[in-house]
Amino acid sequence: MRKFVPVLAAVILAGCASNAPRVYSSPAQAGALECALRTMAGLGYNPIQGGISDGYIKFDRFRGTNTGQRAAAVIPGVGRPTDGDYVLVSHAANTLRISVSAYKMVDGATRTFGPSSEALGHAEALSATCSHPSTHTAGNPPRS
Repeated sequence: MRKFVPVLAAVILAGCASNAPRVYSSPAQAGALECALRTMAGLGYNPIQGGISDGYIKFDRFRGTNTGQRAAAVIPGVGRPTDGDYVLVSHAANTLRISVSAYKMVDGATRTFGPSSEALGHAEALSATCSHPSTHTAGNPPRS
């Protein structure tokens, strides 16, 4: 049983690591959040928290829906969001910071997961568009 515990711990830790948000950081000048609002709207994201004057904006984009038994019984055909992506963009000290994560509804509760490859591509496009493209780098690149 003792040999099993370290293996189990390694598997659990590996699973937790994949749930972490991906973070990008790039040098940026004034207007980066205005650029983020335009860019993210074009990619289908909606601002849900913060604003330009707050120095950050949290965006949400639904990827899937599920009617659920109760909703379908009351209002047939009405879908409920079940999974999507969050992108948190902040601008301070001439740095644009982008954090990307995903969520799913599991048994009525929201669970956070690692970001989708599509959302990562959107974050990289946002970084390239709203900062100095020649210097942007991923904060924690994927493991090989």
